[in-house]
Amino acid sequence: METELGNSIQLLMIKGAQDHNTKQQIVTPNILKIPKSPEQHLCFKSYDLIKIKGFIVLAKELSKLANLLLHAGHLTIAFSFLIEKNTKTYTTGKTEDKCFIEFPHDYFFNHAIPIIKMQYNDFILELVNDSPRRDFDINVVLDTFILDVNERKQLSYETSEVNYNVRNIQKFELYYYNPNPQDNAPQDYAPQDYAPQDYDPYFTYTAFIKPKLINQGLIVNASKNDIISIKIQLNKTFFALDYNSDLVRVYGEEIANNLTYFGFNVCEKFESQNLVGSLNFSRVDIVEVTVVLAKNSYTLDIYLPAWNVFTYNQGLFGIRWCP
Repeated sequence: METELGNSIQLLMIKGAQDHNTKQQIVTPNILKIPKSPEQHLCFKSYDLIKIKGFIVLAKELSKLANLLLHAGHLTIAFSFLIEKNTKTYTTGKTEDKCFIEFPHDYFFNHAIPIIKMQYNDFILELVNDSPRRDFDINVVLDTFILDVNERKQLSYETSEVNYNVRNIQKFELYYYNPNPQDNAPQDYAPQDYAPQDYDPYFTYTAFIKPKLINQGLIVNASKNDIISIKIQLNKTFFALDYNSDLVRVYGEEIANNLTYFGFNVCEKFESQNLVGSLNFSRVDIVEVTVVLAKNSYTLDIYLPAWNVFTYNQGLFGIRWCP
């Protein structure tokens, strides 16, 4: 029975390799490691195509990743966004609880990464700001694609330039504006139009930031019900966003429990691949963001999804615009 089954699989694979009209590929899930010090990075060399599915760490180690940046190829993505976006905790037998941090590959890359086309440079995953004292490995879950002979030749010998739109996530901190300095809260930033009252039930966070490249919107690390208002002012004159509590409820999109997305194009959702309505912040000198919340903390994280172009050409890959 095993011999007959084995012969059947071989016949199917031979037919796929000989049939030029049939795209034959094998997809195999795999787990690799971003090792601890001293290496602290993972290099992909022995695959045809890959798609990153996510990361697995012990639940007790999760908080140690929040301040790190994930460097994937030439993109840099805030790891805290991945943790907030979709983290699942599970138990395997009698071992400690583990967390699976999902990586929305199609959102960031929108294509399977063709390792086979990279003859002269490598695709590397590493953690920026990683501590040399990190004493645990990070498991990377990925789908690996093995192509048939013809498709492998076509990809590896293709000389024309191939471009894909890609996204990364920029992270910024807003600081609490304290109208009562005796509370010893940071006082570095103050919104231009904030007039302290004798009693203010809300909490204002603000900062001047320097986003890069083309951005499609803003993500606030807070529940939509906690957001009272949000403003983004460009060059101290033009408001890219100016939402009161009513507009926040109508146009805010909750993409996770504590992540609320506000798009510059109100007709497009967070997952949209449409660049229409995006803002090119490389042409803006001053960007001031002010968020008013119904809860208090010293800082507030915000994220901006930024577009770029991945280019594959003659055995090399890179990004079109350097941030």
